[in-house]
Amino acid sequence: MAKPDCGYIFGDPTPTSDQPSSSATTSDVCDAGPSTDHSDQPAVTERPKRGKSNADRALLDMYNELFDCREIDDPEGLDQVFRLRYQVYCEETGFLDPADNPNGRETDLFDDRSRHAGLFYKPTGRLIGTVRVVLPDASAPGAGLPAVLHAPALKALPASRLPHHRTGEISRFAVCSSFRRRRGDGLYGRETILVNGRAVDPRRVVPHATLGLIKMIFQIAIDAGLSHTCAIIDPALLRMMRRLGFLYEPVGPTVEFHGPRQPVCGDGVEMMRHLADERPEIFDVVSDGGKLSISDLMARRAANVDQDPTALVK
Repeated sequence: MAKPDCGYIFGDPTPTSDQPSSSATTSDVCDAGPSTDHSDQPAVTERPKRGKSNADRALLDMYNELFDCREIDDPEGLDQVFRLRYQVYCEETGFLDPADNPNGRETDLFDDRSRHAGLFYKPTGRLIGTVRVVLPDASAPGAGLPAVLHAPALKALPASRLPHHRTGEISRFAVCSSFRRRRGDGLYGRETILVNGRAVDPRRVVPHATLGLIKMIFQIAIDAGLSHTCAIIDPALLRMMRRLGFLYEPVGPTVEFHGPRQPVCGDGVEMMRHLADERPEIFDVVSDGGKLSISDLMARRAANVDQDPTALVK
């Protein structure tokens, strides 16, 4: 059975109890989602337009001041991504064996079937984070998604809840050590940050960094015609995500992979609806200041419904 490449996704395999409760991880909502055919769905009702509150504006402004996140598909950019993954997964955490990843680059057979994103710290232009979305292979069992193959409960879900051919797997979600509190503390950081000339508590900055990667997960998934995402994550991190409004749905019992891990899945549009209603300040970051509306998500997903996601690998 193929090993899931996501046991370390979104955080430390053994997170410490003193991790800040505001730390973000990744996302996609999960209510038992609809099928990918949305032709008979009622019109989308979006959150009424409103002026941004001070909290909304502060979060969005801080993210835009500090971070830039974009999809990476050029050889030089991907080389940086693979070297950052080696640094995090092989050197800093020991999650993967350096001997299996020569030349200081962490890669695997799923990279060619994935779309990758990089998070850049604007004050230095440095790549500080990365994530990928593994696209489904309709000809393979479980759509060739490692998490689905490793977690029987995910594989057993009916297509109405997890349409494998329209599901991507979120993996290799990592942030470099300078944004983590101590060596070995997972994806959370402690670094002196200046925003508009004033010092900012780094515990407020780390979630902004991860929100940039989350935004790219949504954009990649919708652009590839995916309706759902899945992953295997640490249960403690699942609780953190839910507090932030990223309502992944636990699926079945935990599985053993470098410790107990919880299979999860979610419908991206439904998660965005929830954020718009309940966490507008998070919605504003993930939606790029409202540029990516729920109706846009629905339209883009419908436009790509007949497209083979793997044909959209850049």
